[in-house]
Amino acid sequence: MSIRRSIDQGLRDSRYGIVVLSPDFLRKGWTQWELDGLVTRQVDEGEVTIPIWHRITKDDLMKHSLSLVDKKALSSSLFTVEELAQQLSSVFDAG
Repeated sequence: MSIRRSIDQGLRDSRYGIVVLSPDFLRKGWTQWELDGLVTRQVDEGEVTIPIWHRITKDDLMKHSLSLVDKKALSSSLFTVEELAQQLSSVFDAG
């Protein structure tokens, strides 16, 4: 199976997509393509995208995606890895 088909299948079969928004994420084209897939699902199904901001500011994100700036997000600068995991776990348990 091709990488593209594997990504498409993963996006289709998952309940949520955790998107780590970082400077590297914003630089790469294929990450934008994956995000587009999650946004398409979100239009049809509701909230499926869980953003985590990592080494990125609101101003950085506004240059690339105004629609992501308003989404509730976790931040790696505010939480430890363990706290992020607990926050994510609570989302999964509720869903």
